[in-house]
Amino acid sequence: MLIVSLIKTLRPYQWYKNLLLFVGLIFSYNLTNTDYFIRTLLGFVFFCLMSGSIYILNDVMDRKKDRLHPIKNKRPIASGELSIKLAIPIMVFLAAGCPIASSFLINGYFSLILVIYFIIFVLYTFLLKNMVLIDAFTISAGFVLRAIAGISSVEGAKLSWWLIICTFLLALFLAFGKRRSDMVEMGEKKTGEYRKVYREYSVEMLDHFITISACATIVVYCLYSALAPHNGMVLTIPFVIFGVFRYLQLMHIRNLGAEPEKVFSDVYMVAAMGLWIATVLFILYGNVDIVLDFIKF
Repeated sequence: MLIVSLIKTLRPYQWYKNLLLFVGLIFSYNLTNTDYFIRTLLGFVFFCLMSGSIYILNDVMDRKKDRLHPIKNKRPIASGELSIKLAIPIMVFLAAGCPIASSFLINGYFSLILVIYFIIFVLYTFLLKNMVLIDAFTISAGFVLRAIAGISSVEGAKLSWWLIICTFLLALFLAFGKRRSDMVEMGEKKTGEYRKVYREYSVEMLDHFITISACATIVVYCLYSALAPHNGMVLTIPFVIFGVFRYLQLMHIRNLGAEPEKVFSDVYMVAAMGLWIATVLFILYGNVDIVLDFIKF
């Protein structure tokens, strides 16, 4: 029971976010390189454990507020399943152990990014999450650090700044969506009691932020695809646009933003993501020139 509570606190259902580390591996044409694949896989594990340490810290600090939330009140620390005396030493062990181990198994750059990630989200837990807009921007910065960490795992790899900016904007879109869903679920007054920063937001305001970040994400991704070394990347644009529109739809009809991982239960979103991944892999590692010649013809 104790182990189950600990695993829940590490939030494995959130680990899919760390798959972003594989972007550097894929777009640097090194997916089939066994050494780099293993290093990226190790990086994925380290980021899962490091983010888990942040989740523990966050749950410890927010345990009283989480008891007021309709979903978060079931978390092990908030509900009393996992004691603080046990949770804190585990958090310290993970926070210290991950950078040390990664410096030997991957490289010093990756270790430094892990440390920066931890520092930023410690600041988020104690200060930044209570600052309007900065709270969402900090979460987005965490996604950018994941992308950069993935690049650092592959020696000599470079990732387009357009793709990094797109990652930031997409994360911003999801962060605003989460805040909107919280306010719809709990009501604007109750969310203000749950966290003071929500008093600086409104559902209408967040709808504007979500629309702007969604449009910016699509525009930047289109620019990236058009300017990418391989012209075939333009073939992936429809899947990205569909995915953003479908997520917006789910946000409004199912209030999905509070738990973005539920997109994996939507057949349309899974199909769009699957087709995007398959198309990207075909473009980068297959013979897409045949398709492009056919389209030109």
